[in-house]
Amino acid sequence: MKRDEGLLNHLIFDLKLRIKKVLNIHNRLSRKSKIKEYYKTHNEIKIHFGGGKDKLEGFLNTDIIGKIPINIAKKLPFPSESVDMIYSCHVIEHIYYKHFKAFLKESFRVLKKGGKHIIMTPSLTRLINALYYDEGLKSIFLKGHEKLAGIELDSALFLNRMMNTYYGHKFIHDFESINRVAKTVGYSEIKIIWIPNIPDESIRNYATMRENRGERWKIETETYLLIK
Repeated sequence: MKRDEGLLNHLIFDLKLRIKKVLNIHNRLSRKSKIKEYYKTHNEIKIHFGGGKDKLEGFLNTDIIGKIPINIAKKLPFPSESVDMIYSCHVIEHIYYKHFKAFLKESFRVLKKGGKHIIMTPSLTRLINALYYDEGLKSIFLKGHEKLAGIELDSALFLNRMMNTYYGHKFIHDFESINRVAKTVGYSEIKIIWIPNIPDESIRNYATMRENRGERWKIETETYLLIK
Protein backbone atom coordinates (compact mmCIF):
# COMPACT_ATOMS: atom_id res chain seq x y z
CA MET A 1 0.00 0.00 0.00
CA LYS A 2 1.36 3.38 -0.98
CA ARG A 3 1.89 6.10 1.57
CA ASP A 4 -1.06 8.15 0.33
CA GLU A 5 -3.70 5.44 -0.01
CA GLY A 6 -6.45 4.31 2.29
CA LEU A 7 -7.61 4.13 5.86
CA LEU A 8 -4.94 1.59 6.76
CA ASN A 9 -2.22 4.14 5.99
CA HIS A 10 -3.92 6.64 8.29
CA LEU A 11 -4.16 4.08 11.09
CA ILE A 12 -0.50 3.12 10.71
CA PHE A 13 0.54 6.78 10.80
CA ASP A 14 -1.52 7.33 13.94
CA LEU A 15 -0.11 4.20 15.60
CA LYS A 16 3.47 5.28 14.93
CA LEU A 17 2.75 8.66 16.52
CA ARG A 18 1.24 7.01 19.59
CA ILE A 19 4.29 4.78 19.99
CA LYS A 20 6.61 7.80 19.74
CA LYS A 21 4.58 9.55 22.44
CA VAL A 22 4.95 6.56 24.75
CA LEU A 23 8.69 6.42 24.16
CA ASN A 24 8.87 10.14 24.91
CA ILE A 25 7.15 9.81 28.30
CA HIS A 26 10.25 10.97 30.23
CA ASN A 27 10.05 14.36 28.53
CA ARG A 28 6.33 14.51 29.15
CA LEU A 29 6.92 13.98 32.87
CA SER A 30 9.55 16.75 33.05
CA ARG A 31 7.56 19.21 30.91
CA LYS A 32 5.97 21.10 33.78
CA SER A 33 9.31 21.88 35.43
CA LYS A 34 10.85 23.00 32.11
CA ILE A 35 7.95 25.36 31.46
CA LYS A 36 8.20 26.72 35.00
CA GLU A 37 11.93 27.35 34.54
CA TYR A 38 11.30 29.19 31.25
CA TYR A 39 8.76 31.45 32.94
CA LYS A 40 11.26 32.24 35.70
CA THR A 41 14.07 33.15 33.34
CA HIS A 42 12.19 35.19 30.71
CA ASN A 43 10.41 38.51 31.06
CA GLU A 44 8.64 38.08 27.75
CA ILE A 45 6.86 34.74 27.35
CA LYS A 46 6.92 33.51 23.76
CA ILE A 47 5.80 30.02 22.72
CA HIS A 48 6.90 28.26 19.54
CA PHE A 49 4.65 25.30 18.65
CA GLY A 50 5.68 22.47 16.32
CA GLY A 51 9.21 23.68 15.77
CA GLY A 52 10.93 20.30 15.58
CA LYS A 53 14.66 20.87 15.22
CA ASP A 54 14.16 24.56 14.37
CA LYS A 55 14.71 26.61 17.54
CA LEU A 56 13.88 30.30 17.94
CA GLU A 57 15.92 32.42 20.31
CA GLY A 58 13.94 33.66 23.30
CA PHE A 59 11.08 31.23 22.70
CA LEU A 60 9.92 28.15 24.55
CA ASN A 61 10.43 25.74 21.66
CA THR A 62 7.97 22.85 21.70
CA ASP A 63 6.76 20.03 19.47
CA ILE A 64 4.32 17.14 19.73
CA ILE A 65 7.36 14.90 20.30
CA GLY A 66 10.57 16.22 21.87
CA LYS A 67 12.04 17.76 24.99
CA ILE A 68 8.94 19.87 25.66
CA PRO A 69 6.07 17.89 24.11
CA ILE A 70 2.82 19.79 23.57
CA ASN A 71 -0.15 18.67 21.51
CA ILE A 72 -1.92 21.82 20.30
CA ALA A 73 -5.14 19.83 19.86
CA LYS A 74 -5.30 19.49 23.66
CA LYS A 75 -5.50 21.97 26.56
CA LEU A 76 -2.37 24.11 26.58
CA PRO A 77 -0.20 23.76 29.74
CA PHE A 78 0.07 27.51 30.42
CA PRO A 79 -1.70 29.82 32.89
CA SER A 80 -4.40 32.11 31.52
CA GLU A 81 -3.23 35.55 30.30
CA SER A 82 0.46 34.70 30.80
CA VAL A 83 1.84 34.57 27.24
CA ASP A 84 3.02 37.50 25.11
CA MET A 85 3.40 35.74 21.77
CA ILE A 86 2.50 32.43 20.11
CA TYR A 87 4.06 31.21 16.87
CA SER A 88 3.64 28.17 14.64
CA CYS A 89 4.89 27.39 11.16
CA HIS A 90 3.26 24.70 8.99
CA VAL A 91 1.55 23.12 12.00
CA ILE A 92 -2.18 23.87 12.00
CA GLU A 93 -2.76 22.08 8.70
CA HIS A 94 -1.88 18.85 10.52
CA ILE A 95 -4.88 19.00 12.88
CA TYR A 96 -8.59 18.63 12.18
CA TYR A 97 -10.79 21.71 11.91
CA LYS A 98 -12.52 21.00 15.25
CA HIS A 99 -9.10 20.80 16.92
CA PHE A 100 -8.05 24.04 15.27
CA LYS A 101 -11.08 25.76 16.82
CA ALA A 102 -10.09 24.36 20.21
CA PHE A 103 -6.48 25.50 19.68
CA LEU A 104 -7.48 29.09 18.90
CA LYS A 105 -9.75 29.13 21.94
CA GLU A 106 -6.89 27.91 24.12
CA SER A 107 -4.38 30.31 22.57
CA PHE A 108 -6.75 33.18 23.26
CA ARG A 109 -7.05 32.04 26.88
CA VAL A 110 -3.30 31.94 27.56
CA LEU A 111 -2.41 35.19 25.74
CA LYS A 112 -2.18 38.47 27.61
CA LYS A 113 -4.36 41.36 26.51
CA GLY A 114 -2.72 42.69 23.34
CA GLY A 115 -0.81 39.42 22.92
CA LYS A 116 0.06 38.31 19.39
CA HIS A 117 -0.53 34.96 17.70
CA ILE A 118 1.41 34.45 14.45
CA ILE A 119 0.47 31.56 12.18
CA MET A 120 2.29 30.47 9.02
CA THR A 121 0.53 27.79 7.02
CA PRO A 122 -0.13 26.67 3.44
CA SER A 123 -2.98 28.83 2.14
CA LEU A 124 -5.66 27.29 -0.04
CA THR A 125 -6.00 30.66 -1.77
CA ARG A 126 -2.30 30.82 -2.63
CA LEU A 127 -2.28 27.20 -3.78
CA ILE A 128 -5.22 27.68 -6.13
CA ASN A 129 -3.93 30.99 -7.47
CA ALA A 130 -0.57 29.42 -8.26
CA LEU A 131 -1.96 26.23 -9.77
CA TYR A 132 -4.79 27.69 -11.87
CA TYR A 133 -3.93 31.32 -12.53
CA ASP A 134 -0.14 31.55 -12.86
CA GLU A 135 1.59 29.11 -15.22
CA GLY A 136 5.05 30.22 -14.09
CA LEU A 137 4.36 29.56 -10.40
CA LYS A 138 2.52 26.34 -11.25
CA SER A 139 5.56 24.95 -13.06
CA ILE A 140 7.93 25.84 -10.21
CA PHE A 141 5.55 24.51 -7.60
CA LEU A 142 4.65 21.17 -9.19
CA LYS A 143 8.23 20.38 -10.19
CA GLY A 144 9.35 20.93 -6.61
CA HIS A 145 6.69 18.60 -5.24
CA GLU A 146 7.28 16.00 -7.96
CA LYS A 147 10.75 15.46 -6.50
CA LEU A 148 9.09 14.59 -3.18
CA ALA A 149 6.30 12.49 -4.68
CA GLY A 150 8.39 10.62 -7.23
CA ILE A 151 5.62 10.91 -9.83
CA GLU A 152 4.34 13.46 -12.33
CA LEU A 153 1.71 15.74 -10.78
CA ASP A 154 -1.13 17.80 -12.16
CA SER A 155 -3.05 20.45 -10.22
CA ALA A 156 -5.94 18.26 -9.08
CA LEU A 157 -3.73 15.35 -8.04
CA PHE A 158 -1.49 17.65 -6.04
CA LEU A 159 -4.36 19.45 -4.28
CA ASN A 160 -5.93 16.15 -3.26
CA ARG A 161 -2.60 14.96 -1.89
CA MET A 162 -2.21 18.22 0.04
CA MET A 163 -5.53 17.56 1.76
CA ASN A 164 -4.97 13.96 2.83
CA THR A 165 -2.52 11.75 4.69
CA TYR A 166 0.17 11.87 2.00
CA TYR A 167 1.46 15.02 3.69
CA GLY A 168 -0.08 14.26 7.07
CA HIS A 169 -2.52 17.11 6.50
CA LYS A 170 -6.01 17.29 7.96
CA PHE A 171 -7.34 20.72 6.88
CA ILE A 172 -5.91 23.41 4.60
CA HIS A 173 -6.94 26.92 5.63
CA ASP A 174 -7.41 30.30 4.00
CA PHE A 175 -7.93 33.73 5.51
CA GLU A 176 -11.69 33.30 5.72
CA SER A 177 -11.51 30.06 7.71
CA ILE A 178 -8.98 31.46 10.18
CA ASN A 179 -10.73 34.82 10.45
CA ARG A 180 -14.09 33.19 11.24
CA VAL A 181 -12.75 31.06 14.07
CA ALA A 182 -10.51 33.80 15.48
CA LYS A 183 -13.39 36.27 15.66
CA THR A 184 -15.62 33.67 17.29
CA VAL A 185 -13.17 33.06 20.15
CA GLY A 186 -12.62 36.78 20.69
CA TYR A 187 -9.52 37.98 18.82
CA SER A 188 -9.82 41.72 18.17
CA GLU A 189 -7.75 41.85 14.97
CA ILE A 190 -6.92 39.28 12.29
CA LYS A 191 -4.90 40.10 9.20
CA ILE A 192 -2.49 38.76 6.59
CA ILE A 193 1.03 40.18 6.91
CA TRP A 194 4.26 40.01 4.91
CA ILE A 195 7.49 38.76 6.46
CA PRO A 196 9.09 42.24 6.85
CA ASN A 197 6.07 43.27 8.96
CA ILE A 198 6.26 40.36 11.40
CA PRO A 199 6.52 41.93 14.89
CA ASP A 200 9.36 39.71 16.12
CA GLU A 201 12.95 39.61 14.91
CA SER A 202 13.52 35.90 15.57
CA ILE A 203 10.44 34.94 13.56
CA ARG A 204 11.34 37.36 10.75
CA ASN A 205 14.82 35.85 10.47
CA TYR A 206 13.47 32.30 10.55
CA ALA A 207 10.79 33.02 7.94
CA THR A 208 13.35 34.70 5.65
CA MET A 209 15.57 31.64 5.94
CA ARG A 210 12.66 29.36 5.03
CA GLU A 211 11.78 31.52 2.03
CA ASN A 212 15.36 31.43 0.81
CA ARG A 213 15.53 27.67 1.28
CA GLY A 214 13.01 26.94 -1.50
CA GLU A 215 10.43 28.40 -3.85
CA ARG A 216 7.69 25.93 -2.90
CA TRP A 217 7.49 27.18 0.69
CA LYS A 218 7.35 30.79 -0.47
CA ILE A 219 4.58 30.16 -2.99
CA GLU A 220 2.24 28.25 -0.67
CA THR A 221 2.79 29.94 2.70
CA GLU A 222 0.66 32.75 4.10
CA THR A 223 1.26 34.53 7.41
CA TYR A 224 -1.60 35.52 9.70
CA LEU A 225 -1.40 37.87 12.67
CA LEU A 226 -4.05 37.51 15.37
CA ILE A 227 -4.17 40.03 18.21
CA LYS A 228 -6.04 39.52 21.46
